[in-house]
Amino acid sequence: VTTWKVGADWDINSQITFRGTRSRDIRAPNLTELFGTRSVTPAGPGIDVHIGDTPPGIVSLITDSNPDLVPEVATTWTAGVVFRPVWIPRFSLAIDWYKITIKDAIAGVSGRDLVIQRICEASGGTSPTCDQAIRPLPFSNKTTANYATGWITKPQNLASFYTTGVDFEGNYGFEALGGNVNLRLLGTYQ
Repeated sequence: VTTWKVGADWDINSQITFRGTRSRDIRAPNLTELFGTRSVTPAGPGIDVHIGDTPPGIVSLITDSNPDLVPEVATTWTAGVVFRPVWIPRFSLAIDWYKITIKDAIAGVSGRDLVIQRICEASGGTSPTCDQAIRPLPFSNKTTANYATGWITKPQNLASFYTTGVDFEGNYGFEALGGNVNLRLLGTYQ
């Protein structure tokens, strides 16, 4: 995977600086997400949308890894200004806008999740999400004999995220009681 970052600062004068960056960033799947061992935990059954009821007894919650994961890829833009007025010594104010778009985000998908079950049902049993329910009989069987006996959770590349916002940072320093006092205010609007 190729990543890169390019940025520029433009000092108009000693009081005003404009800055900006553009980058392509990644988060590679970790070893547990790729090659972790299967874990099985007994749990309460939850709702089985396929049968339309809550199965009796205990159902296995199975956590798997996924060797087919690819890295998350983010495109990031930032632009900002830093203001250091000469008439207020040791004061600065920075305002930075950012926009981040992530593709192929890795998230754990559980067959027990009602949204995932509904996607499976809407596909008539053909969606890959249907593989996350372990059933004793074929999908076409909607009797209580076909309650899920296990729900599989595994990481998948399935989402895109988009966020934008503004960061603020104000700094002010002064001398007091024979020492230096530095005040800092940070904020984000997202």
